[in-house]
Amino acid sequence: MKTWLPIVLAFSFLTACARQQTPPPPEEDMLYRLECFYQTNLDSASRILDTLDISVLSEKERAHYCLLKARTNQLQWKVGAETDSLLHEAENYFANGKDQFLEAITYWTISLDALMTRKGVKFVLDYQLKALQSIECCRHVDERFVSYSPKPTTEQNVIDNIKYSITMRLGMAYAESHYYWESIRYLKPTEAFFYDNHLYTMHTTTAYGLGLSYMRLNEPDSSLKYFERGYLSAEKRGNREDMALYHSLLARLYKNMLENHLYEDDTEAKTLLLKAVAESKKSLDILGDTLTKYKSDVMDVLAYAYCELHQYDSCIYYAKQVYEMPRSLWKSEAAHYLYQSYLALGDNEKALHYVNLYLGMDHDDVSEMMAVAKVKEEYDLKMELQNKDNEHQMKRMRLYLLIALLFIALLLTLLFVSRYRKNKEIEVLRLREAQRLLEVELGQITGQQKEMLQRRVMVIYQSRVKDRLQRILDEFEAAYPKAMERLKAACPNLNETERRIVVLSFLQFRVKEEADLLGLTENTAQKYRSNIKKKVGFDPISALAD
Repeated sequence: MKTWLPIVLAFSFLTACARQQTPPPPEEDMLYRLECFYQTNLDSASRILDTLDISVLSEKERAHYCLLKARTNQLQWKVGAETDSLLHEAENYFANGKDQFLEAITYWTISLDALMTRKGVKFVLDYQLKALQSIECCRHVDERFVSYSPKPTTEQNVIDNIKYSITMRLGMAYAESHYYWESIRYLKPTEAFFYDNHLYTMHTTTAYGLGLSYMRLNEPDSSLKYFERGYLSAEKRGNREDMALYHSLLARLYKNMLENHLYEDDTEAKTLLLKAVAESKKSLDILGDTLTKYKSDVMDVLAYAYCELHQYDSCIYYAKQVYEMPRSLWKSEAAHYLYQSYLALGDNEKALHYVNLYLGMDHDDVSEMMAVAKVKEEYDLKMELQNKDNEHQMKRMRLYLLIALLFIALLLTLLFVSRYRKNKEIEVLRLREAQRLLEVELGQITGQQKEMLQRRVMVIYQSRVKDRLQRILDEFEAAYPKAMERLKAACPNLNETERRIVVLSFLQFRVKEEADLLGLTENTAQKYRSNIKKKVGFDPISALAD
């Protein structure tokens, strides 16, 4: 979704101005009042800033003025030397921690400027992370940020508004860079905050990022959940374009499920196709004649669905529109659907036309390339067969066809092996990341704290109470809140008993004591320990203990 930029710019500050402005406040006080005013009356706010006597301002308020002026410039798309200079002065003052709230805003504004001027992902992320670090250290803000608010608010809420605006953009940046688990880590709490506080504009964007990340990870249930929540926010705002967008996202999700074979049988596959058609048409009904940058997305899904449903006339109708749209991202797919449809309808001439168009396009889908090559080969052979009358030529063509099929079969085999290896590599990377996060979680407390934890759980063990196992596990989860979740992600094939053995071993319990707690024989507990290493390919007990 490319609509996030003006949203995050407009939301870069969520404080408000006072209802009364008489008598006129001093210059520095006006800066705090303008924090809300500039969002709704940008031109007026910009003129007021230009008329302020900055010579009477303190060093801090002058830096605040530069920051506010830079943000108004951003909303007016005035990026360049002036804005860079203003941000440089603001950063020089606030970067020393004198005001962590405005420091965070400064870093945040610099990251937005870098985004607008295309300074690179690394530069943007560096400043977004600086902004997050500053706001997480912030405990107090100037009381005027609270007192000038037109709605009842608190100091903590003012801080949280900025914090979650930053984490939203961080999560979106990671999603756009294909670091989907990292994106989810930032966006999940952000989505909950925006929804709970009825900040539906921001929630719409955040839910989009979460749904997209889960879709790319082939977790359709989670993706569906957040797409539906995002749609509800768009509906509450009455934003029809975003409502149309979410219908298109749902359609794209169903197509993704079909392409990745995330269904049980042909009946369910047909149901998904019909859902994709329904959501796409809802999107088009809302948009009407409005031309948006994602309208071709919607029609691409419709062309795909109708092709799979063998409704070729409908497929051709939508595929042609996609193909003819300027700057469409789906021209290659549209040409593919067109040749498939014309071939099925027996129009070999048009099928060949779109085959040749498809072959001349830039695309990376090897399987589709092989499918096109196969269709073209079969068409050429068929035409040659019609022009040859003798048996010798017939035998030669059959031989050619056999060779082509064998070649295609070989390519398909290689493709299957390649995709299998790629999926395995992705899974290995996912597990490694999960293992890293588990190690980070278990390293959160000091050696002394860990020793105290071990003493506590040993006291519980020696107490001989009935629920001592659960109490020991509760102590572990209190010390490491996310450890069990991380362990499940890092070692998904371990059962509950095996995970408990890993935890107990980490807490320095001996095999005999583990058997006692779990109601097992000592020999059985030892077998569990051995099987754990066989299941996960390494010894998590030793790894965690180290």
